[in-house]
Amino acid sequence: MKNKKLWILGGILAFIIILVGGFLLMLRPVSDSDENIDFIIKQGESTKTVMSNLAEANLIRSKFVAYIYAKFHNGSIQAGKYSLKRSMSTMDIIKSFSNGKDVRNITFIEGKTLSEYIKQVSEELDIDYDEAMQKIDSKEYLQGLIDNEDYWFLTEDILNAKIYHGLEGYLFPDTYQFNMSSDINDVVIRMLNNTKVKLEPYRDDIENSPYSIHEILTLASIVENEGARQIDRKKIASTFINRLNIGMTLGSDVTAKYTKDNILPDDYLSKCDNGYNTRCENNTLSVGPISSASIVSILAVVRPDDYDYLYFVADCDGMLYYNKTEAEHIAEVNRLKAENNWCE
Repeated sequence: MKNKKLWILGGILAFIIILVGGFLLMLRPVSDSDENIDFIIKQGESTKTVMSNLAEANLIRSKFVAYIYAKFHNGSIQAGKYSLKRSMSTMDIIKSFSNGKDVRNITFIEGKTLSEYIKQVSEELDIDYDEAMQKIDSKEYLQGLIDNEDYWFLTEDILNAKIYHGLEGYLFPDTYQFNMSSDINDVVIRMLNNTKVKLEPYRDDIENSPYSIHEILTLASIVENEGARQIDRKKIASTFINRLNIGMTLGSDVTAKYTKDNILPDDYLSKCDNGYNTRCENNTLSVGPISSASIVSILAVVRPDDYDYLYFVADCDGMLYYNKTEAEHIAEVNRLKAENNWCE
């Protein structure tokens, strides 16, 4: 009886040894190749998906064993672009995903321009600003993005010759995590993918809007820059939409300030060839976005409240006052000037 128990215990022990040995064997490198292989982990990808992708790329021996190891490993898998080798063990690969030493978090704020975003990127990552801007402004690059069916919100409108930067307003403001080896295309694709995620819940509203997606993002960017307070966004959007509906120019100073022509108030009515000057009668809406808008401003345009204002003016503290007629608007401006609360 005693011998039988010993045999059973011995069998269990042998099974455990074989199991552990097999597990460790599956963690070994798949080969001794030192070839660098780019491997991308997208934001929000599950551990299971990452392990499946590693197995598909022939970087690990077993996605099941790798998954078990990753779940018990002390560290989180971070999105980014990694340079891996088949000579790396599964342990080393998973460790590289969680050490975070080659990852940067970059926060892009609403209301900022594309060039400001790329400047941030160039300061944080190994990316040359001038080369990056030249690449993403090229018609070939933009056309390639337009042809990508995933980006249904990118249309031929962004190729307008009067537009400074085709992707202006299309890169969604948010916090992103980039690997230090990311190039400008990695950055743009990550941000466009996020734009798609953010816009998708409102796609029906966008497609049923009387305005194109380009016009929506253009107007939303103006609303973003005109209204410092979120509470004002819907009123501003409604005011501008009322103007557009009767063929009025927006008369927005923030679009004039975006131009490269240094348009001053005295030049508003003389420099009408600039597509961003919304003071001119023929330029009811600027030719494109002037910044990246928040979802609040986008929804203010897509789902506007019903106000009957045609004018608004801000005091020196950013408080906005709305009026229905030009006479009321002028009176409001004069009141603010009389109170020394007019900051043109």
